[in-house]
Parts: sequence; C-alpha cells; structure tokens
Amino acid sequence: MNGLMKKTKWFIIATLVILVAGMTLFGIFGYNNTVDYAESSYELKVVLDQPLEDAETQLKKSANDYFEQKGIVVDSTQEVDEGMGIIFKFTNDVEKKLSEMQAEIENDLTSTGVKVDVFEFSIVHGSSNIKITNALIALAVGLVAIFIYTVFMEKIASALAVCASFILSALVFTALVGLIRVPAAPLVEVSTVFAATLSAILSITMVGRFKEQVKNSEGKIDYARLSLGVMAIEKKKYVLSLVVILIASVALMALFISYTLYAGAQLLIAGVSAIGVSYFLTPLVWTAIKAKKNK
Repeated sequence: MNGLMKKTKWFIIATLVILVAGMTLFGIFGYNNTVDYAESSYELKVVLDQPLEDAETQLKKSANDYFEQKGIVVDSTQEVDEGMGIIFKFTNDVEKKLSEMQAEIENDLTSTGVKVDVFEFSIVHGSSNIKITNALIALAVGLVAIFIYTVFMEKIASALAVCASFILSALVFTALVGLIRVPAAPLVEVSTVFAATLSAILSITMVGRFKEQVKNSEGKIDYARLSLGVMAIEKKKYVLSLVVILIASVALMALFISYTLYAGAQLLIAGVSAIGVSYFLTPLVWTAIKAKKNK
C-alpha cells in the first residue's frame, strides 16, 4: 500500500488544494458569468436611421474610439436591425460617460449622410439560468445507476471506487471552475455531469481490469502491487483520452466565438478532472477496501 500511496500523494495534495481554494472562491463569489447571464448588466443600443454600406463598420470604429478615449470597457457587442445598429454591453454603469458619444458618432458619419436614429442606455435585469437542482438530480440518478451496475458486475469494492471517482470528479470540476473563474452559464450543468460520467466510465474499465488481474493471480494477492500494475497498463488509455479531450477543446476554442471558447474551456477542465480523478482515486479506493477485507 505504501508504494501506491507514494504514487498518488501528489494527486491527493493537489486535489485538496484545488477543493479548498476553489470551493472557497465558489462559496464567496459563486459562478463567474458573462454579462449576458449576470443578474444585472448595462446596455447601450445605437441604431442608424438608414442602411448604408460600411456605415456599420464606421459606427463600430467611432464607438470603439470613444470608449477608448473615455476608458470604458465593453464586455461584448451584438448587431441588431440587420446590421444598422449595435448593442454594446457593459458590466458597470457607464451612462455618465456617454453624454458626448452620439454627437461624436454623427460627426464621424457626416460624410455618409447617416444619422443616429436610436441612442438608448438601459439596465438589464437577467438571470444566470444555472439550475443547480437539475444538475444535482442528474448526478444523484447517475450515481445510483452506476452503483447498482458495478455492484452486480464488479462487486462492492469496485462499486465504491467507481462512485468515489464519480463524486470527486464533479467536485473537482466545480472547484476548478470556481478557481479559474471560467464563465459558467449556460453549459456548466452539462459539463459537471459530463466530468462525473466520463470519470465513472474510465473507472469502470479500470476495475474491470482489476477483476481480470485478480482472476489470473495465484496465491496471496498483493492488491497494492496489482493496482500499480494495472495503472501502468491503463496509462496509455488515459493519455489517449486526454489527447482526445484536448483536441476537442482546442477545436471549439479555435472558432473564437465567445460561448464556444467557454465551452471548450469547460470541456478541457471537465476532461482533466475526470481523467485525473479516475486514474489516481479508483485504484486507491479499490485497494484500500480490498486490503481491509483481506485482513
């Protein structure tokens, strides 16, 4: 058991640090969300009085120049009215700094003959739209199903090891999202369930390998040494899983669209959480239960 503990000690230390730091930040600040999913945000809607080629581009350039001059940070933008207008979104109330903006935009557009038809600043009261209860129900149902399956197929030690990986993966993912402050909505519930499910699937394949090795063993079994042997055999599979997750994450982030960037980041965090927890925690729990039962 000492050899297994030595191999997993850094995983245990890192996991404790992530859980303490991440859950503390999550408990204080909750999930980090973009302006679209914040409880309150601010919007400036600017619409031109007529469509004109390149007017929208000039409008955006003029607005950005003004924001830079006034030190205003724009969180995101959205085109409206078939490109004739733009909604600028902010996390802070910047209304007082916008008093000269309409005049400057119209001055920049003088040569085009286009004027500003709508110039409205408003406060938006929204919702994060994160349904924690739904995620918890999905995790609970999944946990029960996985436990029943592994108890019948692989016995109690394997069932507990798989369930431990399932639960810890969800917790580590939540802690990392809270620690790194990746925007959560609208996919965090799905990502949490994905992290737990992927960990359980990998763990089930690992305990299946444990069962196979136990059947092929003769005499008294050293469960810690057997676990280390299985970890060495399974290592390639886990590395391959990590590579696949990394490629999928990069593919999403390469689109350079806000929410695909966040989806790619969450996918990567979920994959790392699931793969790391499954690889190190499953043999640790399985070996501890088997060793105790053997005594």
